[in-house]
Amino acid sequence: MDNTETCNITLVGKTPSINHIVRNDLSLKVIAVTSGNGGSGKTSIAINLATALSHTYGKVLLIDANFGLSNIDVALGLHPKSNIRHVLSGKNSIDEIAIQGPADVQILPAAPYDPNLSSLNNKEYLELIHLISQYSTPTNYVVIDTPSGIGNDVTLINQSASHILVLINDNPSSLKRAVALIHILKRIHKKKMFLILSNKVRSKEHGEFLFNRLREKCIRYGLDEHLKYCGCIHRDENLENSLRSQKTIFENYSRCNSANDITKLAHSLSYISNPDSDGGIELFHEHRLQLDKVYKA
Repeated sequence: MDNTETCNITLVGKTPSINHIVRNDLSLKVIAVTSGNGGSGKTSIAINLATALSHTYGKVLLIDANFGLSNIDVALGLHPKSNIRHVLSGKNSIDEIAIQGPADVQILPAAPYDPNLSSLNNKEYLELIHLISQYSTPTNYVVIDTPSGIGNDVTLINQSASHILVLINDNPSSLKRAVALIHILKRIHKKKMFLILSNKVRSKEHGEFLFNRLREKCIRYGLDEHLKYCGCIHRDENLENSLRSQKTIFENYSRCNSANDITKLAHSLSYISNPDSDGGIELFHEHRLQLDKVYKA
């Protein structure tokens, strides 16, 4: 366990556990949108996926897990009065910092710039995940925009999810980093399934080609059987335009190719069962058990 001194985190008072996030059953899906390298379009996919899920499949919580350098509020032109830093200091509860985004998506904003939150050690990340798991507003889906890369921050956030959506593209480093991320999450964190999304592709065939290349690279590590292809998002000027205007793709270009792709992705994810028997609820519970071990050590 990393003992590096960074910021001080204080757990605020007792609030309902994640068991209350969704109608006291196991239908909650916690989807981490992740990538082994930057520039993958991860934040845009997370925002638009959360919007698509909210349109059709239930209540959605969108978490900006780039805790020390917020992305989602900037991408949507939002100006939250409080953020995760205020929860850590004890000033606000996790429910109090949530803001409403497009399509009634609830958003947990990260801090605009906080070097301490960008360099948390393992214990502090577990404490932060514990705080997030206390969100008590009824929710059907949690979408997490993770940091990029393969560091401990990325792997711990992904470990807390029931579904891991790994973005790949035709950048030379994209597949290599994706394999490294999947390898770490499978071998060390015992994750069972990885959902693969080919992003910024020229065609459906291009997306399938990228997935097959990833699968070939995973064979040497025995990881190929843990991959599930979830389709592709076409390279679309309309998606770029919506980003520049700080809107979701559905607000101005709801019938374009990328909007259709994201709608199909949301539909696919709504039918994929939790690869772990107890789903995201149990995974968050496991983090609370790890916290107990940390505090007793």
